[in-house]
Amino acid sequence: MSDPRPGWRDGYRPEAGVINFYQYKDSLTAHVDHSEVSVDSPLVSLSIGNACVFLIGPNRDETPLALRLESGDALIMAGESRRFFHGVPRIIENSLPSWLSQTQEEDVCWTDWFKNGGRINLNVRQVF
Repeated sequence: MSDPRPGWRDGYRPEAGVINFYQYKDSLTAHVDHSEVSVDSPLVSLSIGNACVFLIGPNRDETPLALRLESGDALIMAGESRRFFHGVPRIIENSLPSWLSQTQEEDVCWTDWFKNGGRINLNVRQVF
């Protein structure tokens, strides 16, 4: 598959990371990211834990695209989608992959947290 934006990696500098922790009843209101000076660089997002519904759309007037993001899914917002409204209206109950529910002695607190509805979203972006 060819790269739809050749050359973007040459100037990409991941400068900031955000970690969001969610539980079943948590959500993230639809918003547009305005904190970055550089909107030409992509935002890279990784999901871990229970699945979620992710909504994205160009504005508040159009029906957004709904995506189900599973544990291990990567989402890249690039180009015009960097200024799209996006949010997480819900975490999907009992969607934890079986490999994350297997308790290892050193991971008991994380395993229990994931089993109780936990979801982590990691995202990295270039700010300047």
